[in-house]
Amino acid sequence: MDYFTILNLNKEPFSNSPDPDYFFHSQQHVGCLQKLELSLRLKRGLNVVIGDVGTGKTTLCRQLIRKLRKDDTIETHLVLDPYFSTAHEFLLTVTDMLVADKPDKSEDDYQLKERIKNALFQKGVDEEKTTVLIIDEGQKIPEFCLELMREFLNYETNDFKLLQIAIFAQKEFEKTLEKYANFTDRINLYHRLEPMSFKDTRDMIQFRLNQSSAVAQKLALFTYPAMWAIFRATRGYPRKIVNLCHRSMLTMIIQNKTKANWFLVQSCMKRAFDSPRKRSWALVGTMAVLVAAAIVLVPRFMPERTPSIVSIQPESYEINTPRNNIATSDASTSIPIKDEVSHAGQAQAAKTEMNNAALLDTPAPEKTGTTPDENSSS
Repeated sequence: MDYFTILNLNKEPFSNSPDPDYFFHSQQHVGCLQKLELSLRLKRGLNVVIGDVGTGKTTLCRQLIRKLRKDDTIETHLVLDPYFSTAHEFLLTVTDMLVADKPDKSEDDYQLKERIKNALFQKGVDEEKTTVLIIDEGQKIPEFCLELMREFLNYETNDFKLLQIAIFAQKEFEKTLEKYANFTDRINLYHRLEPMSFKDTRDMIQFRLNQSSAVAQKLALFTYPAMWAIFRATRGYPRKIVNLCHRSMLTMIIQNKTKANWFLVQSCMKRAFDSPRKRSWALVGTMAVLVAAAIVLVPRFMPERTPSIVSIQPESYEINTPRNNIATSDASTSIPIKDEVSHAGQAQAAKTEMNNAALLDTPAPEKTGTTPDENSSS
């Protein structure tokens, strides 16, 4: 049994597929759709719709195709992935769409352009049809394709363009347009899709529930605070709204609840938008805060160190004289010591002198104030 049947639903209300039946007519989406349809029917040429990821460009594109196909005088062609490797590949694709006979790969670019031009004149003038080329994921369009489309827009009569182009692209496409002024100058309609308001978010959730309801009465599966939490978490982006509502409904079934409240949405929000990349950055931020706190706080709790006193020993003086020619000195001829040396240094020097004399088996002279010559004479 499908999960949505437990909640009195006959279809999944929050599918992430661009189902035109679930296209919510918000004010900006309806306005964009009306402008596009009017521009295409008037054969004004080039139209561009720019929007961020998840703003509903693909759903709007499908809804436009659905409306145009109801008119037999309009022929629509859709390019889902416009990333072509060469200009020849793009020309082969367009030729295959517009020309009944399958193009030969051996044909050069000029031949393919001529076939495209003849097909457009035949459809637009002879058959009085409107040929529309719709391109999704327009930010992938190579630069050489822009030049070719600019040439296609030159195929025209005195009254209208023979080829109508509608491009749905992300914001990256704006940088490409800035580099090609000759292409940008031909844009008739330039529309930017923005996130929805809280009112549109609430109405979109209820609209999808009503579309999937298996009962006649209105389903109220989300409380007002829950809808506010959804809007704050998704910031009004339709794709994020759909994903968060889907997770909330699954949680309702698991927890055996009939209505999603604020707390349930909060718990689902962490699982829906907590990507591994965000978690890694959060871990890096936490580690940085801990390291900074350690640098600041650890020195405060460490004991203060008492400065150690280092004693500087004075230099020792050695007497390197021959055994038979020993010169002793009295107080007046003692070894000179610098004024900077302390009294302890003087005592150490005298002690060193006496040790040197003992090593040489010569008795240390008595310090009587007389010289050795005077002692011998006496």
